[in-house]
Amino acid sequence: MKKMILKEYGSVDIMKMADVEIPSPSAQQLVIKTAVIGVNDPDIVIRQAGPAPTMPKDTFPPLPHSLDEDFSGVVTAIGEAVTRFKVVDHVVVFSNMNTYMVYILDAQLLEHMFTLQERPRRATI
Repeated sequence: MKKMILKEYGSVDIMKMADVEIPSPSAQQLVIKTAVIGVNDPDIVIRQAGPAPTMPKDTFPPLPHSLDEDFSGVVTAIGEAVTRFKVVDHVVVFSNMNTYMVYILDAQLLEHMFTLQERPRRATI
């Protein structure tokens, strides 16, 4: 799969595509094929200048990493302990970082208690 990575801070030209394996979920994880990502102000500011001096160091991943905080997509695989979602569910995800890629393994869902919400029926992706 393709993943957009940031190895240093600077202009948009420093963003690079990388080939990485499509992830497989563990028991409490799910894999989502990305349909749409959001590019937000923090993504641009962080890419240009790095984390703000006031950001707690434990909340910012080391380089290289991927930016973005939200996306929508379709669940393509689930771990055996996942009960709220099923394969082919359309979802909207509000995460912390690391969603500039084709497939997302939402390992952070339980670890950091980010919200994974079902999309409204009238919304399309």
